[in-house]
Amino acid sequence: MLSISQLAKKAETTIDTIRFYEKKGLLLPKMKAINNYRYYDQGSLDKLSFILNCRSLGISIKDIESLCEELVMWFR
Repeated sequence: MLSISQLAKKAETTIDTIRFYEKKGLLLPKMKAINNYRYYDQGSLDKLSFILNCRSLGISIKDIESLCEELVMWFR
């Protein structure tokens, strides 16, 4: 499990960016501890990397949301 700071470092982004995507519902912590620390797994890192790559290509957040929904439906 990765803390939010470890996730940010591995994804080469900021903690604020991760929190932003959490607020948008695009990224959720795998586990939240009693002290409210967020913990993430490899899947979270993969999803964050996907989101960041989409944003670097100029894809809107709304379109990323749609893509994520489609991927979830496709992989069920």
